[in-house]
Amino acid sequence: METLSIIIPVYNEEKNLPEVLKRVEAVNIGDVNKEIILIDDCSKDGSRDIINSLSDRYVKIFHEINKGKGTAVRNGLKKATGDFAIIQDADLEYSIENYPALLFPILSRGYDVIFGNRYYESNRHIYSSFYYGVRFLSFVSNIINRQKLSDIYVGYKVFNRRVINYLAGRLVSNRFAVEAEITARLRKFKIAEVPIYYKPRSFKEGKKIRWIDGLKGLMAVLYFGLIDMS
Repeated sequence: METLSIIIPVYNEEKNLPEVLKRVEAVNIGDVNKEIILIDDCSKDGSRDIINSLSDRYVKIFHEINKGKGTAVRNGLKKATGDFAIIQDADLEYSIENYPALLFPILSRGYDVIFGNRYYESNRHIYSSFYYGVRFLSFVSNIINRQKLSDIYVGYKVFNRRVINYLAGRLVSNRFAVEAEITARLRKFKIAEVPIYYKPRSFKEGKKIRWIDGLKGLMAVLYFGLIDMS
């Protein structure tokens, strides 16, 4: 039986983490097992206590200093033993019920990688405050990397085992630039996009991305797009 490794970076998500875990456990992905990997990035709230209270069935990684999402993703990929892996943010912006649709092309159609797409036409949240920034970054990335992707900064990315091994040994980004780096490193792989339901939270609700991250994102797109990825 095949296994999906679910990589969950956590930073100060005490309020959302129990519900995320509940939904991850509940989602039906057919005859595929789940390996749940939690990476606590030195949370200052009760997130670490929640993770510590979980059974040993969960894979737990703890950072003693805050290292960023990129480091959490890198460490999660290195620990993943599944046939496939998905990155799951702990903030409830992404609907976990998207899993079956995200897995279908990689299980049945031979794709190496699946990207979610938050900005398809019928998504009622398409005009979120970050829409144009993400579209611009995706446009620049597509030109440099010769890809046709709608949403390179989407949290939902699914990889097969070959890609897990490839990325785990190569990624260097520590923070949000990891999304641009992953995209650039996947130039030669077969990628499909799947529309996903997405509801962004506000800054008041705990959103961590700021305008400066958009500038850093552009720098990351240019840097990783223009360096030798061989």
